[in-house]
Amino acid sequence: MSRSYKNVKPKIHRVYSVDDVLSLYGICRNTLSNWERSGLRSTGGKGPRLYRGAELKRFHDARKLRVKGELKLGEFKCLGCGAVVFPEVETVRIVPSQKALCRAEATCPDCGAPVVKFLGATERDKIKNCLDTNTGLGTPDEERGENLAGIGKIEVETAPETPSGEFFGLNDRIIYAWQIYAGRHSEKTVEAYLTNIRVFEEALGGKPFERLTQADVASCRDSLIALGKASPDEGGLSKATIRKRASQLRKFLNWLRQQDGFRKLRANIADYLELPKAMEARQLVKLKRAYPAIEEAVEMVFLMPSGVRVERRQRAMVACAFITGFRAGALTTLRLKHLNIEAKEAVQDASEMRAKTVKATVQIGSLELKRCTRFS
Repeated sequence: MSRSYKNVKPKIHRVYSVDDVLSLYGICRNTLSNWERSGLRSTGGKGPRLYRGAELKRFHDARKLRVKGELKLGEFKCLGCGAVVFPEVETVRIVPSQKALCRAEATCPDCGAPVVKFLGATERDKIKNCLDTNTGLGTPDEERGENLAGIGKIEVETAPETPSGEFFGLNDRIIYAWQIYAGRHSEKTVEAYLTNIRVFEEALGGKPFERLTQADVASCRDSLIALGKASPDEGGLSKATIRKRASQLRKFLNWLRQQDGFRKLRANIADYLELPKAMEARQLVKLKRAYPAIEEAVEMVFLMPSGVRVERRQRAMVACAFITGFRAGALTTLRLKHLNIEAKEAVQDASEMRAKTVKATVQIGSLELKRCTRFS
């Protein structure tokens, strides 16, 4: 069974707990521990281990590249899952041979499949030393590199880089707490919030949120205003996007002030994200749209083919779209019982049609009326 995890795509701005990673990749805790020994790094700080999505992506991208390269000392390539791994030292067994090359057998820590590797004299001696001293197989290769692997949780300075070139892990724990709070939102909304929070964090150079000042928030506001004045080619954003980003950051800061360890933040710190009135004002842009007149629509319907049932259905749907003004979702679920030909009415019933609830019924006192469209 292949476990290349090609179809698993962690969200780079999200923070994952151990259980989240196990569920996302469908692995056990031993596999996650083996990943850490192979280079996966968790967010620093006290408390349960957390992993940023960007680091999970970086780790697996690096694994894919390692499969194509030359194996390091102590590394085995598993033909079962296709990964390059350092097996557990207790599973390694060297088969004696009189020839220059001998064979080492072990068990893949990811999928449990047997792995085999032919060893030269130098690598054989190194692995034998690991077996005698009960040290990890990654130790011989680490001794050749510039940075020795550490034991335990890493500090922020050794954390991996994000696509922007920098990594800030000091705020990951509070962002993880916000993710739990934000479970009431849709996944798309949560991702929008996380993107804006990470942009805010990066603009401040990874400064811990508990040390935020009004000047920090004001600088973020000024950068948003500058983006509104820049052209799209220069990375500028629309006023709607800037208003949405400022609104979400204000809500995040108001939530942040209520958390333990962040109550010392100024009560009005979120107010420093308020935009100028000119940018807050919503300008209605009148777009000149070309649309067919009713006479042209009638001519188009009559010119449509109607030889078979499917073509007649398509013809009827186009006609209903012009006559009733229903959305595509409502049209595809429209039935004859929703039409009153004598009264020339079309009823949009959300209990039977795919329609927005607010556009399906009208409440007048204790009387509920279904949305109705008259046509001539």
